[in-house]
Amino acid sequence: MQLRTVCVILLINISTFVCGYEIDCSKLQTVRRGNKLFKECCKDWIYVRATKSCKPKCIYGCRGGTCVAPNVCKCTPPLVLHNNYECVPPPLCNIPCTNATCTADDTCTCFDGYTHMDSYTCMPNCDPVCVNGYCIAPNQCQCSEGHIRKTTNLCEPECKQCRNGICVAPNQCECNTGYAKNDKNICMPVCEQCNNGICIAPNQCECSPGYAKNDNNICTPVCEQCSNGICIAPNQCECNPGYAKNDKNICLPVCEQCNNGICFAPNQCECNPGYAKNDKNICTPVCEQCSNGICIAPNQCECNRGYSKDNKNICSPVCKECSNGICVAPDNCKCSNGYTKVADKCTPACDRPCTNGICTEPDKCTCNDDYEIDPIDMFNCQPKCEIPCVNSTCIAPNLCKCLSGFEPTNNSVCSPVCNQCDNGDCIAPNNCVCHKGYVARNGICEPQCDKSCLNGKCSAPNYCTCNKGFEISDDKYSCKPICNDGCLNGTCIAPNRCKCFDGFKESEVSNICVPDCGNCMNGRCVSANVCFCDEGYRMVDGFCTPICFRPCVNGRCVAPNKCKCNEGYRSNETDPNSCFKTCICENGVCDRNNECICNPGFELINNTCIEIAPAACNTCEGNCSNDLCWCKDGRPCIQRTDTASYSNDATLAGLELGWLLGGVIGIVLLATVVIVIGQIWRRRQQYEAKTVDTGGHMLGSVAYTTPDTLLQRRDGASIANVYGQSDNDNEDLTETFLPTTVIVDEEQL
Repeated sequence: MQLRTVCVILLINISTFVCGYEIDCSKLQTVRRGNKLFKECCKDWIYVRATKSCKPKCIYGCRGGTCVAPNVCKCTPPLVLHNNYECVPPPLCNIPCTNATCTADDTCTCFDGYTHMDSYTCMPNCDPVCVNGYCIAPNQCQCSEGHIRKTTNLCEPECKQCRNGICVAPNQCECNTGYAKNDKNICMPVCEQCNNGICIAPNQCECSPGYAKNDNNICTPVCEQCSNGICIAPNQCECNPGYAKNDKNICLPVCEQCNNGICFAPNQCECNPGYAKNDKNICTPVCEQCSNGICIAPNQCECNRGYSKDNKNICSPVCKECSNGICVAPDNCKCSNGYTKVADKCTPACDRPCTNGICTEPDKCTCNDDYEIDPIDMFNCQPKCEIPCVNSTCIAPNLCKCLSGFEPTNNSVCSPVCNQCDNGDCIAPNNCVCHKGYVARNGICEPQCDKSCLNGKCSAPNYCTCNKGFEISDDKYSCKPICNDGCLNGTCIAPNRCKCFDGFKESEVSNICVPDCGNCMNGRCVSANVCFCDEGYRMVDGFCTPICFRPCVNGRCVAPNKCKCNEGYRSNETDPNSCFKTCICENGVCDRNNECICNPGFELINNTCIEIAPAACNTCEGNCSNDLCWCKDGRPCIQRTDTASYSNDATLAGLELGWLLGGVIGIVLLATVVIVIGQIWRRRQQYEAKTVDTGGHMLGSVAYTTPDTLLQRRDGASIANVYGQSDNDNEDLTETFLPTTVIVDEEQL
């Protein structure tokens, strides 16, 4: 008998044992074929061109995990292995719970101090509600920007720093003269050069503690210890790239991976004694002998699963059953010569099969019952037949040959044969009766389901087998689609296809639906139709509108603390939140409401002061009193009279002297009245100007006088205006009128 040497290949992680020699399967191996040498990967390993190395192959892949050995998939916790090739998360709620715990399938229970906003999201409670702030945790308010806490749930606006200035609004400080705001919005004295110092007065700089002036008279920081770094502030050292501070505030080199070693330079690690770097540049323990195990510490070997240490402290394989053989790997027994493996047991082998017997020892047959060894052929047992054959003919001891259309049931009885009788009973040759739950279709017994199998097929009575990409649902008759990555905020409607819940919309990631708020400008959408406004905005009628801490007078709030004036108004330079109406009033003055009040002798027509032309009294129902004539509607008017008739010479001479004396007296009185009225007029004009400028609120009546309302008329000439101005010189007056006084109530202004 010729003996052959059999080499057993054993895979241990990335190492393989061939004929007792260890090889690294992560590298290409040299193989001889004929007279030529080839480089190839180990069996079930594939070549990776990018790394020029070999990696194990998992036939069905390793979705969500790592293929660590041929057809061995390893998952990263908390993922678990599913179907030996897929890493899936443990059972959870379909939608992650926010501020809550998933206590049952699709059931979230809020933490203490939280209430449900929806089925899966809980929000903190604050009682009472936060004023000028946000509830960030149960009964914990965070003040809005520009506010400080006054009570637990009440925040008030503040100016964090307003020394040397006036706080005019939250965090809006107006500096005093000679001061300006620094980068921290603090009013500080202004110096032309005072970096890293304190400007104690305008252009007077004193270095801050921890700083000293250099040769250029510039304050620079001082650090006691700043090796491998730059001193950026007093005793504040900023480490160079590749260095970081330790607990003693000293810059030391940083290594991405330096366990079991010392980092002596950036990403340069020196292993501790008893450790050495592996192919991933990681310091791992070194053992002198650790075959079939893992070196967990220097010279400390832990045997792999399926191995145990023998009396020589070497990890040897363990087999449950290895009679007549040698255990060469865990539960892998190599049979001794003359034995072969059957059902994981080493059984004796014969050169020829034992007919009607079994091989009990190498090349030795033991006959079955009712058989005996053939004297001529040691591997043949002759049969005996003692029991009568049913539907068959006995062709050997206790062995019957069935009649045509029958097959053996046991050694003496034959049963009828049907070509197709799965799930049925064959009662005669080719005569099949189907079992309960099956019906005959085209001579085949097919299973019957009370309901149709949605997305699947009926594979047994009332049992559905789902199509690929589907799984059975609770009703056992319909198959629901499977989405491997789940459907966050949605429902799986087809294999790996999600449909978002109401209030959610698709995102860039196919299996994730994000909240949809429709319009959430100036805010952020935190849940379905739930919009949280940004700082400085509040929700009004479903929109985030800006907040102005001071009301906008004659304007509207268009951004946080920013007003825009209404049409026809402009901003006040000293008060941005106040808008005033523009007023242009030629021939008049603007009152405190920016309304135009025309000067006497003018009237407002289409927002313009137009000069009032005197009318004839007979055309406006005028009336004269004390030589003053007024129309019914209040306008001055002129009364036309007939020329006096001539008398005799004596009468005229007397009249001339009387008229002369009366004229002189009248002129003196008229001049006196004009002067007094003129003084009153000028003072009133000055008072009006001051009142408009200062916005006074004086009450009562004011007398406006028109000293130039002496009107005259010439024969054939036009009527003069109320100021006594005519187209020609004031000669040949035939009619004169006394000065006119117009009384106007100031409350009407």
